[in-house]
Amino acid sequence: MNEKEKGRLYTPAETSQILDLDRDLIRKYCEFFNVQTNWTQPNQKGHRRFTKENIEQLLEIKRLIQEEKLSWEQTRDFLNGEIEHFFEHKTRSELEKKIDALAKQQSEMFDEMNRRDELFLELLHRHEKILEENRMLAQRHDKLLTSTMNEKQEEKKSFFSRLFGS
Repeated sequence: MNEKEKGRLYTPAETSQILDLDRDLIRKYCEFFNVQTNWTQPNQKGHRRFTKENIEQLLEIKRLIQEEKLSWEQTRDFLNGEIEHFFEHKTRSELEKKIDALAKQQSEMFDEMNRRDELFLELLHRHEKILEENRMLAQRHDKLLTSTMNEKQEEKKSFFSRLFGS
């Protein structure tokens, strides 16, 4: 906006055309939402004149009512900072949905980790059992080997003692 437009005042007809709103509705908006317009005469006499800021304020009012479907009272309260904005609630709702989805995902991941931990512990337990069985088998193998070797030695002694008579 250049300096010339900054100080320019718009007539109700121009404002109506810019906003695509009826002049009576603009007047009602100004009264209900306390839009501070300029006048052609002192003490709010004469004809209204609108600044660029007034038009922007009226555009925001129009958007909140027509697009966001807020009531006039809700729009006024919002513009006065008395209630949370619809977008903030909508955004918060979207964030809450994302947080819920992340919490669910986290819970699922935690459950999966617990399941994997249980599987790991089961595998570890099986591994320990197999190791114990291997130790026992190794001991039995050693005993059998020792026993077999002793028997073989005894057989050799007995064979030689029978052969040589000792």
